[in-house]
Amino acid sequence: MSLVLGGGAEIINGLAPYSYRLIGRNTGHLALLKHFFMNFLAVFSTNIFRLNIALLFIFLVSLPVLVKRAFREKEPLVVLLCNLLLFLVLQCVVINDFNFRKLLIIEPLLIIQLFYVFSYIPAFRRTLALNPRGGKLYRAYWLVIGCFFVFFMHLGSIKPVQLNTDIIINAQAVLPAVFNRINLAVFVVVFLTVTLYFWGKRKMKEAWLAIAFILILVPSLYLDACYVYTNQTYNFRDTMVELKDKVDGKVVAGGVAYGFRLYNDMMPVLDFYRFAESKRQDAVGDYIKILKRLFAEGRAEYSLQFPMKTKEEEEKYAAQRGMKVEKRYKMVTLYRHL
Repeated sequence: MSLVLGGGAEIINGLAPYSYRLIGRNTGHLALLKHFFMNFLAVFSTNIFRLNIALLFIFLVSLPVLVKRAFREKEPLVVLLCNLLLFLVLQCVVINDFNFRKLLIIEPLLIIQLFYVFSYIPAFRRTLALNPRGGKLYRAYWLVIGCFFVFFMHLGSIKPVQLNTDIIINAQAVLPAVFNRINLAVFVVVFLTVTLYFWGKRKMKEAWLAIAFILILVPSLYLDACYVYTNQTYNFRDTMVELKDKVDGKVVAGGVAYGFRLYNDMMPVLDFYRFAESKRQDAVGDYIKILKRLFAEGRAEYSLQFPMKTKEEEEKYAAQRGMKVEKRYKMVTLYRHL
């Protein structure tokens, strides 16, 4: 066990290009296991699930059905689907970078999963009828997932711990209260409908199941209506266009310059994230030294950073780097060297 945990961490830390997201090589076994466990939980906080907890519930309760079909029927596509899901989760357990958006790739697999599960429900029910112990275990799993785990993930997804909301782009990822109520209401209705359909003594018409699946679309339709069709915002684009007057043809060093180079002709240099992602203790100090040298030698004129909570914080940030606040925009603050 010691060799597997310690040696595996050494190999991973040596190979990974973003090793700052991995646990340290000298970390104890308990911390290593905690790291893996938290990354495993983060799989279920990806946007397709945190923005639709009813879909998370359906995904989790259908997994045993899919696995049973893979072992019983041994259909190549079902076996392939199980392996894709398994190894995607294992990869995320090791390094779950940008889990909120990256795991969108799991959505096509989820759709295929539901297709194979739905057609296998009658056979799975017969299997449970012939295996009372298995039926009790699956019923307990169903209740734990539906009544506790999904609700726990919902509470944790409203304002995820991983999000540093001091950064404006992250603050926008906090879920509005109205949407939270819709999300939770849809989950309750879907949970009750699907539970009665699957476990009820009286056979329900499949039309009820179809209604539940239609309800799953409601959270996404609400978000589309609010943010895509009726209240479109183009804050990043507008900010990049507004920057043209100041930065066209200019060298912009450090900060988030590389993220704002569309719609203008700035020349970004010195990627801050290459230093922030380093495990060296003096990496950020080296970044500040290089930034100051670029300004002192006249090789750069501006720098960009996300807005901070107060003007005092921005002025302190600028003073430490030999800059002054030039102009504040909606999504970014422009600094100029002294």
